[in-house]
Amino acid sequence: MTHSFRLFKELIFRLSPKELFLFKKKLEMNIESSDRNKNKSKKLLKIVLNNPMITKVDVERKLYGSPQKISFDKLIDRTVEKIDEILLNFTRDVTSLYSERNYYYFYLKRKLLVIQMRFLRGVEFDIDTQFEKIISSANKFEHYDIMIEALHAKQRNYVLKNMRAVNQIQKLIVRYEEIGRKVQTTRNIWTRLSVQISRNASSINYMKELTVGRKLLREYFEQTASNTIGYYYYLVEMDYEQIKGNYKEAEIYIKKLLSLIINNESLYTPTKHGEVLINLANNKIFQQDFNSAIQNAIDGKNYFNSVNYYVATEVEFLARYYNGEINFAERLIAEMYNFCRSNGGPFLYSKYGYLFACIKTNRGEIEKSNELLLEVKEIEKDKGGWNLGKRILMIINGIESSDYEAVESKVLNLEKFLKRISKASYVRKRDKIILRILLKLINENFDFKKVYKLRKKHFDLLEGSDPEYGWKIKSPELIVFHEWFKGKMKEKSQQEISI
Repeated sequence: MTHSFRLFKELIFRLSPKELFLFKKKLEMNIESSDRNKNKSKKLLKIVLNNPMITKVDVERKLYGSPQKISFDKLIDRTVEKIDEILLNFTRDVTSLYSERNYYYFYLKRKLLVIQMRFLRGVEFDIDTQFEKIISSANKFEHYDIMIEALHAKQRNYVLKNMRAVNQIQKLIVRYEEIGRKVQTTRNIWTRLSVQISRNASSINYMKELTVGRKLLREYFEQTASNTIGYYYYLVEMDYEQIKGNYKEAEIYIKKLLSLIINNESLYTPTKHGEVLINLANNKIFQQDFNSAIQNAIDGKNYFNSVNYYVATEVEFLARYYNGEINFAERLIAEMYNFCRSNGGPFLYSKYGYLFACIKTNRGEIEKSNELLLEVKEIEKDKGGWNLGKRILMIINGIESSDYEAVESKVLNLEKFLKRISKASYVRKRDKIILRILLKLINENFDFKKVYKLRKKHFDLLEGSDPEYGWKIKSPELIVFHEWFKGKMKEKSQQEISI
């Protein structure tokens, strides 16, 4: 299989200094020609290190005089294989590149392979002690797959020597296979829930699965005392309490989670640490403690890079937006949107485009908001969430730019859309009331003051605390509809006075 030039560059610039040194030495020992100057791998490395932005075509010309796709692809394959050999033979000095848990996963895998190779070659050594070290470390870091493999290998060593030991090991294998299955089931449950969270899935379906998963994970945690299961169990409990609106209770589980990962090597990774801080920031947003949310988000970002950094930045963006820091929020969303244009995937790019459009509408830059909305496509798949938010924002933009004919068409399309999706998925009563208000606004020739009086009961519901009708923080409704409407009503009144 042909490796890409991009992969080669990614690998080269992520090697530690010692790994890069070892890689250069390896190339010296793998001369592809009697003429050292014709060692293409060496020359390839030198060219790329001297100019990280160089293109594939330019490298081919420097190596061969003209583009030579087949020869170049074979060279890349050979060179990447040599890099992989360096990665597999990592030493203790590269632990800064991995979490302690991940380092031991790779280390123990390699150690187990080496012991089995020695055994098959008939080399005399204390195999029991070596297996016990692997089993102990694997148990500490909850690498149950490695632990079970080591137990099987140790058991084979006793088959002709001690049947009692064989049986004792078998009991351990059965026990840890059961724990391993429960850990894997736990991960699968959380993965399914996470997909629904990221897509803002139907609350009814999600709550059913969350309730079932919560009960099962609590049982697993009590039965196994596994830190890994505990980690996901606390996440599920946190999410459950947040959905119920119990944010103080949710914070209790978040702090348990933080303590769990900080105090257990079997769990700790910088990414997990950052994620817990971001969860804490999110919870502070729900509590409308925006200053604390901002600080927790900033702290959490220190543990991330690349796409995850911008997912964390989204939390800071929301906290600053709700805190009235519109200028700061706009700088953040512009940075997030531009990064995800080529690096974040279509859903994040589309989502950030929508959030950026909300900021532009907030600023009165309607034309720019509409331009951004043209790029917002992927979130349309979330019918009752982000798609609905986009449709309402486009109607608001139309009213702001006095394009009433287009507004009427969009409102009627929204009516058809809500009827259609109501058959397949849940639609909040708030959204249905917003539609009724918009239809009345059209019928009353966009007389905001008159519509507000005629639909006062509807506005009371929108401004109330009933979860079916009230505004939800961290929802796609970044521009709060009833507040925007009242603002337009005052604006129209002021215009009448000035006339």
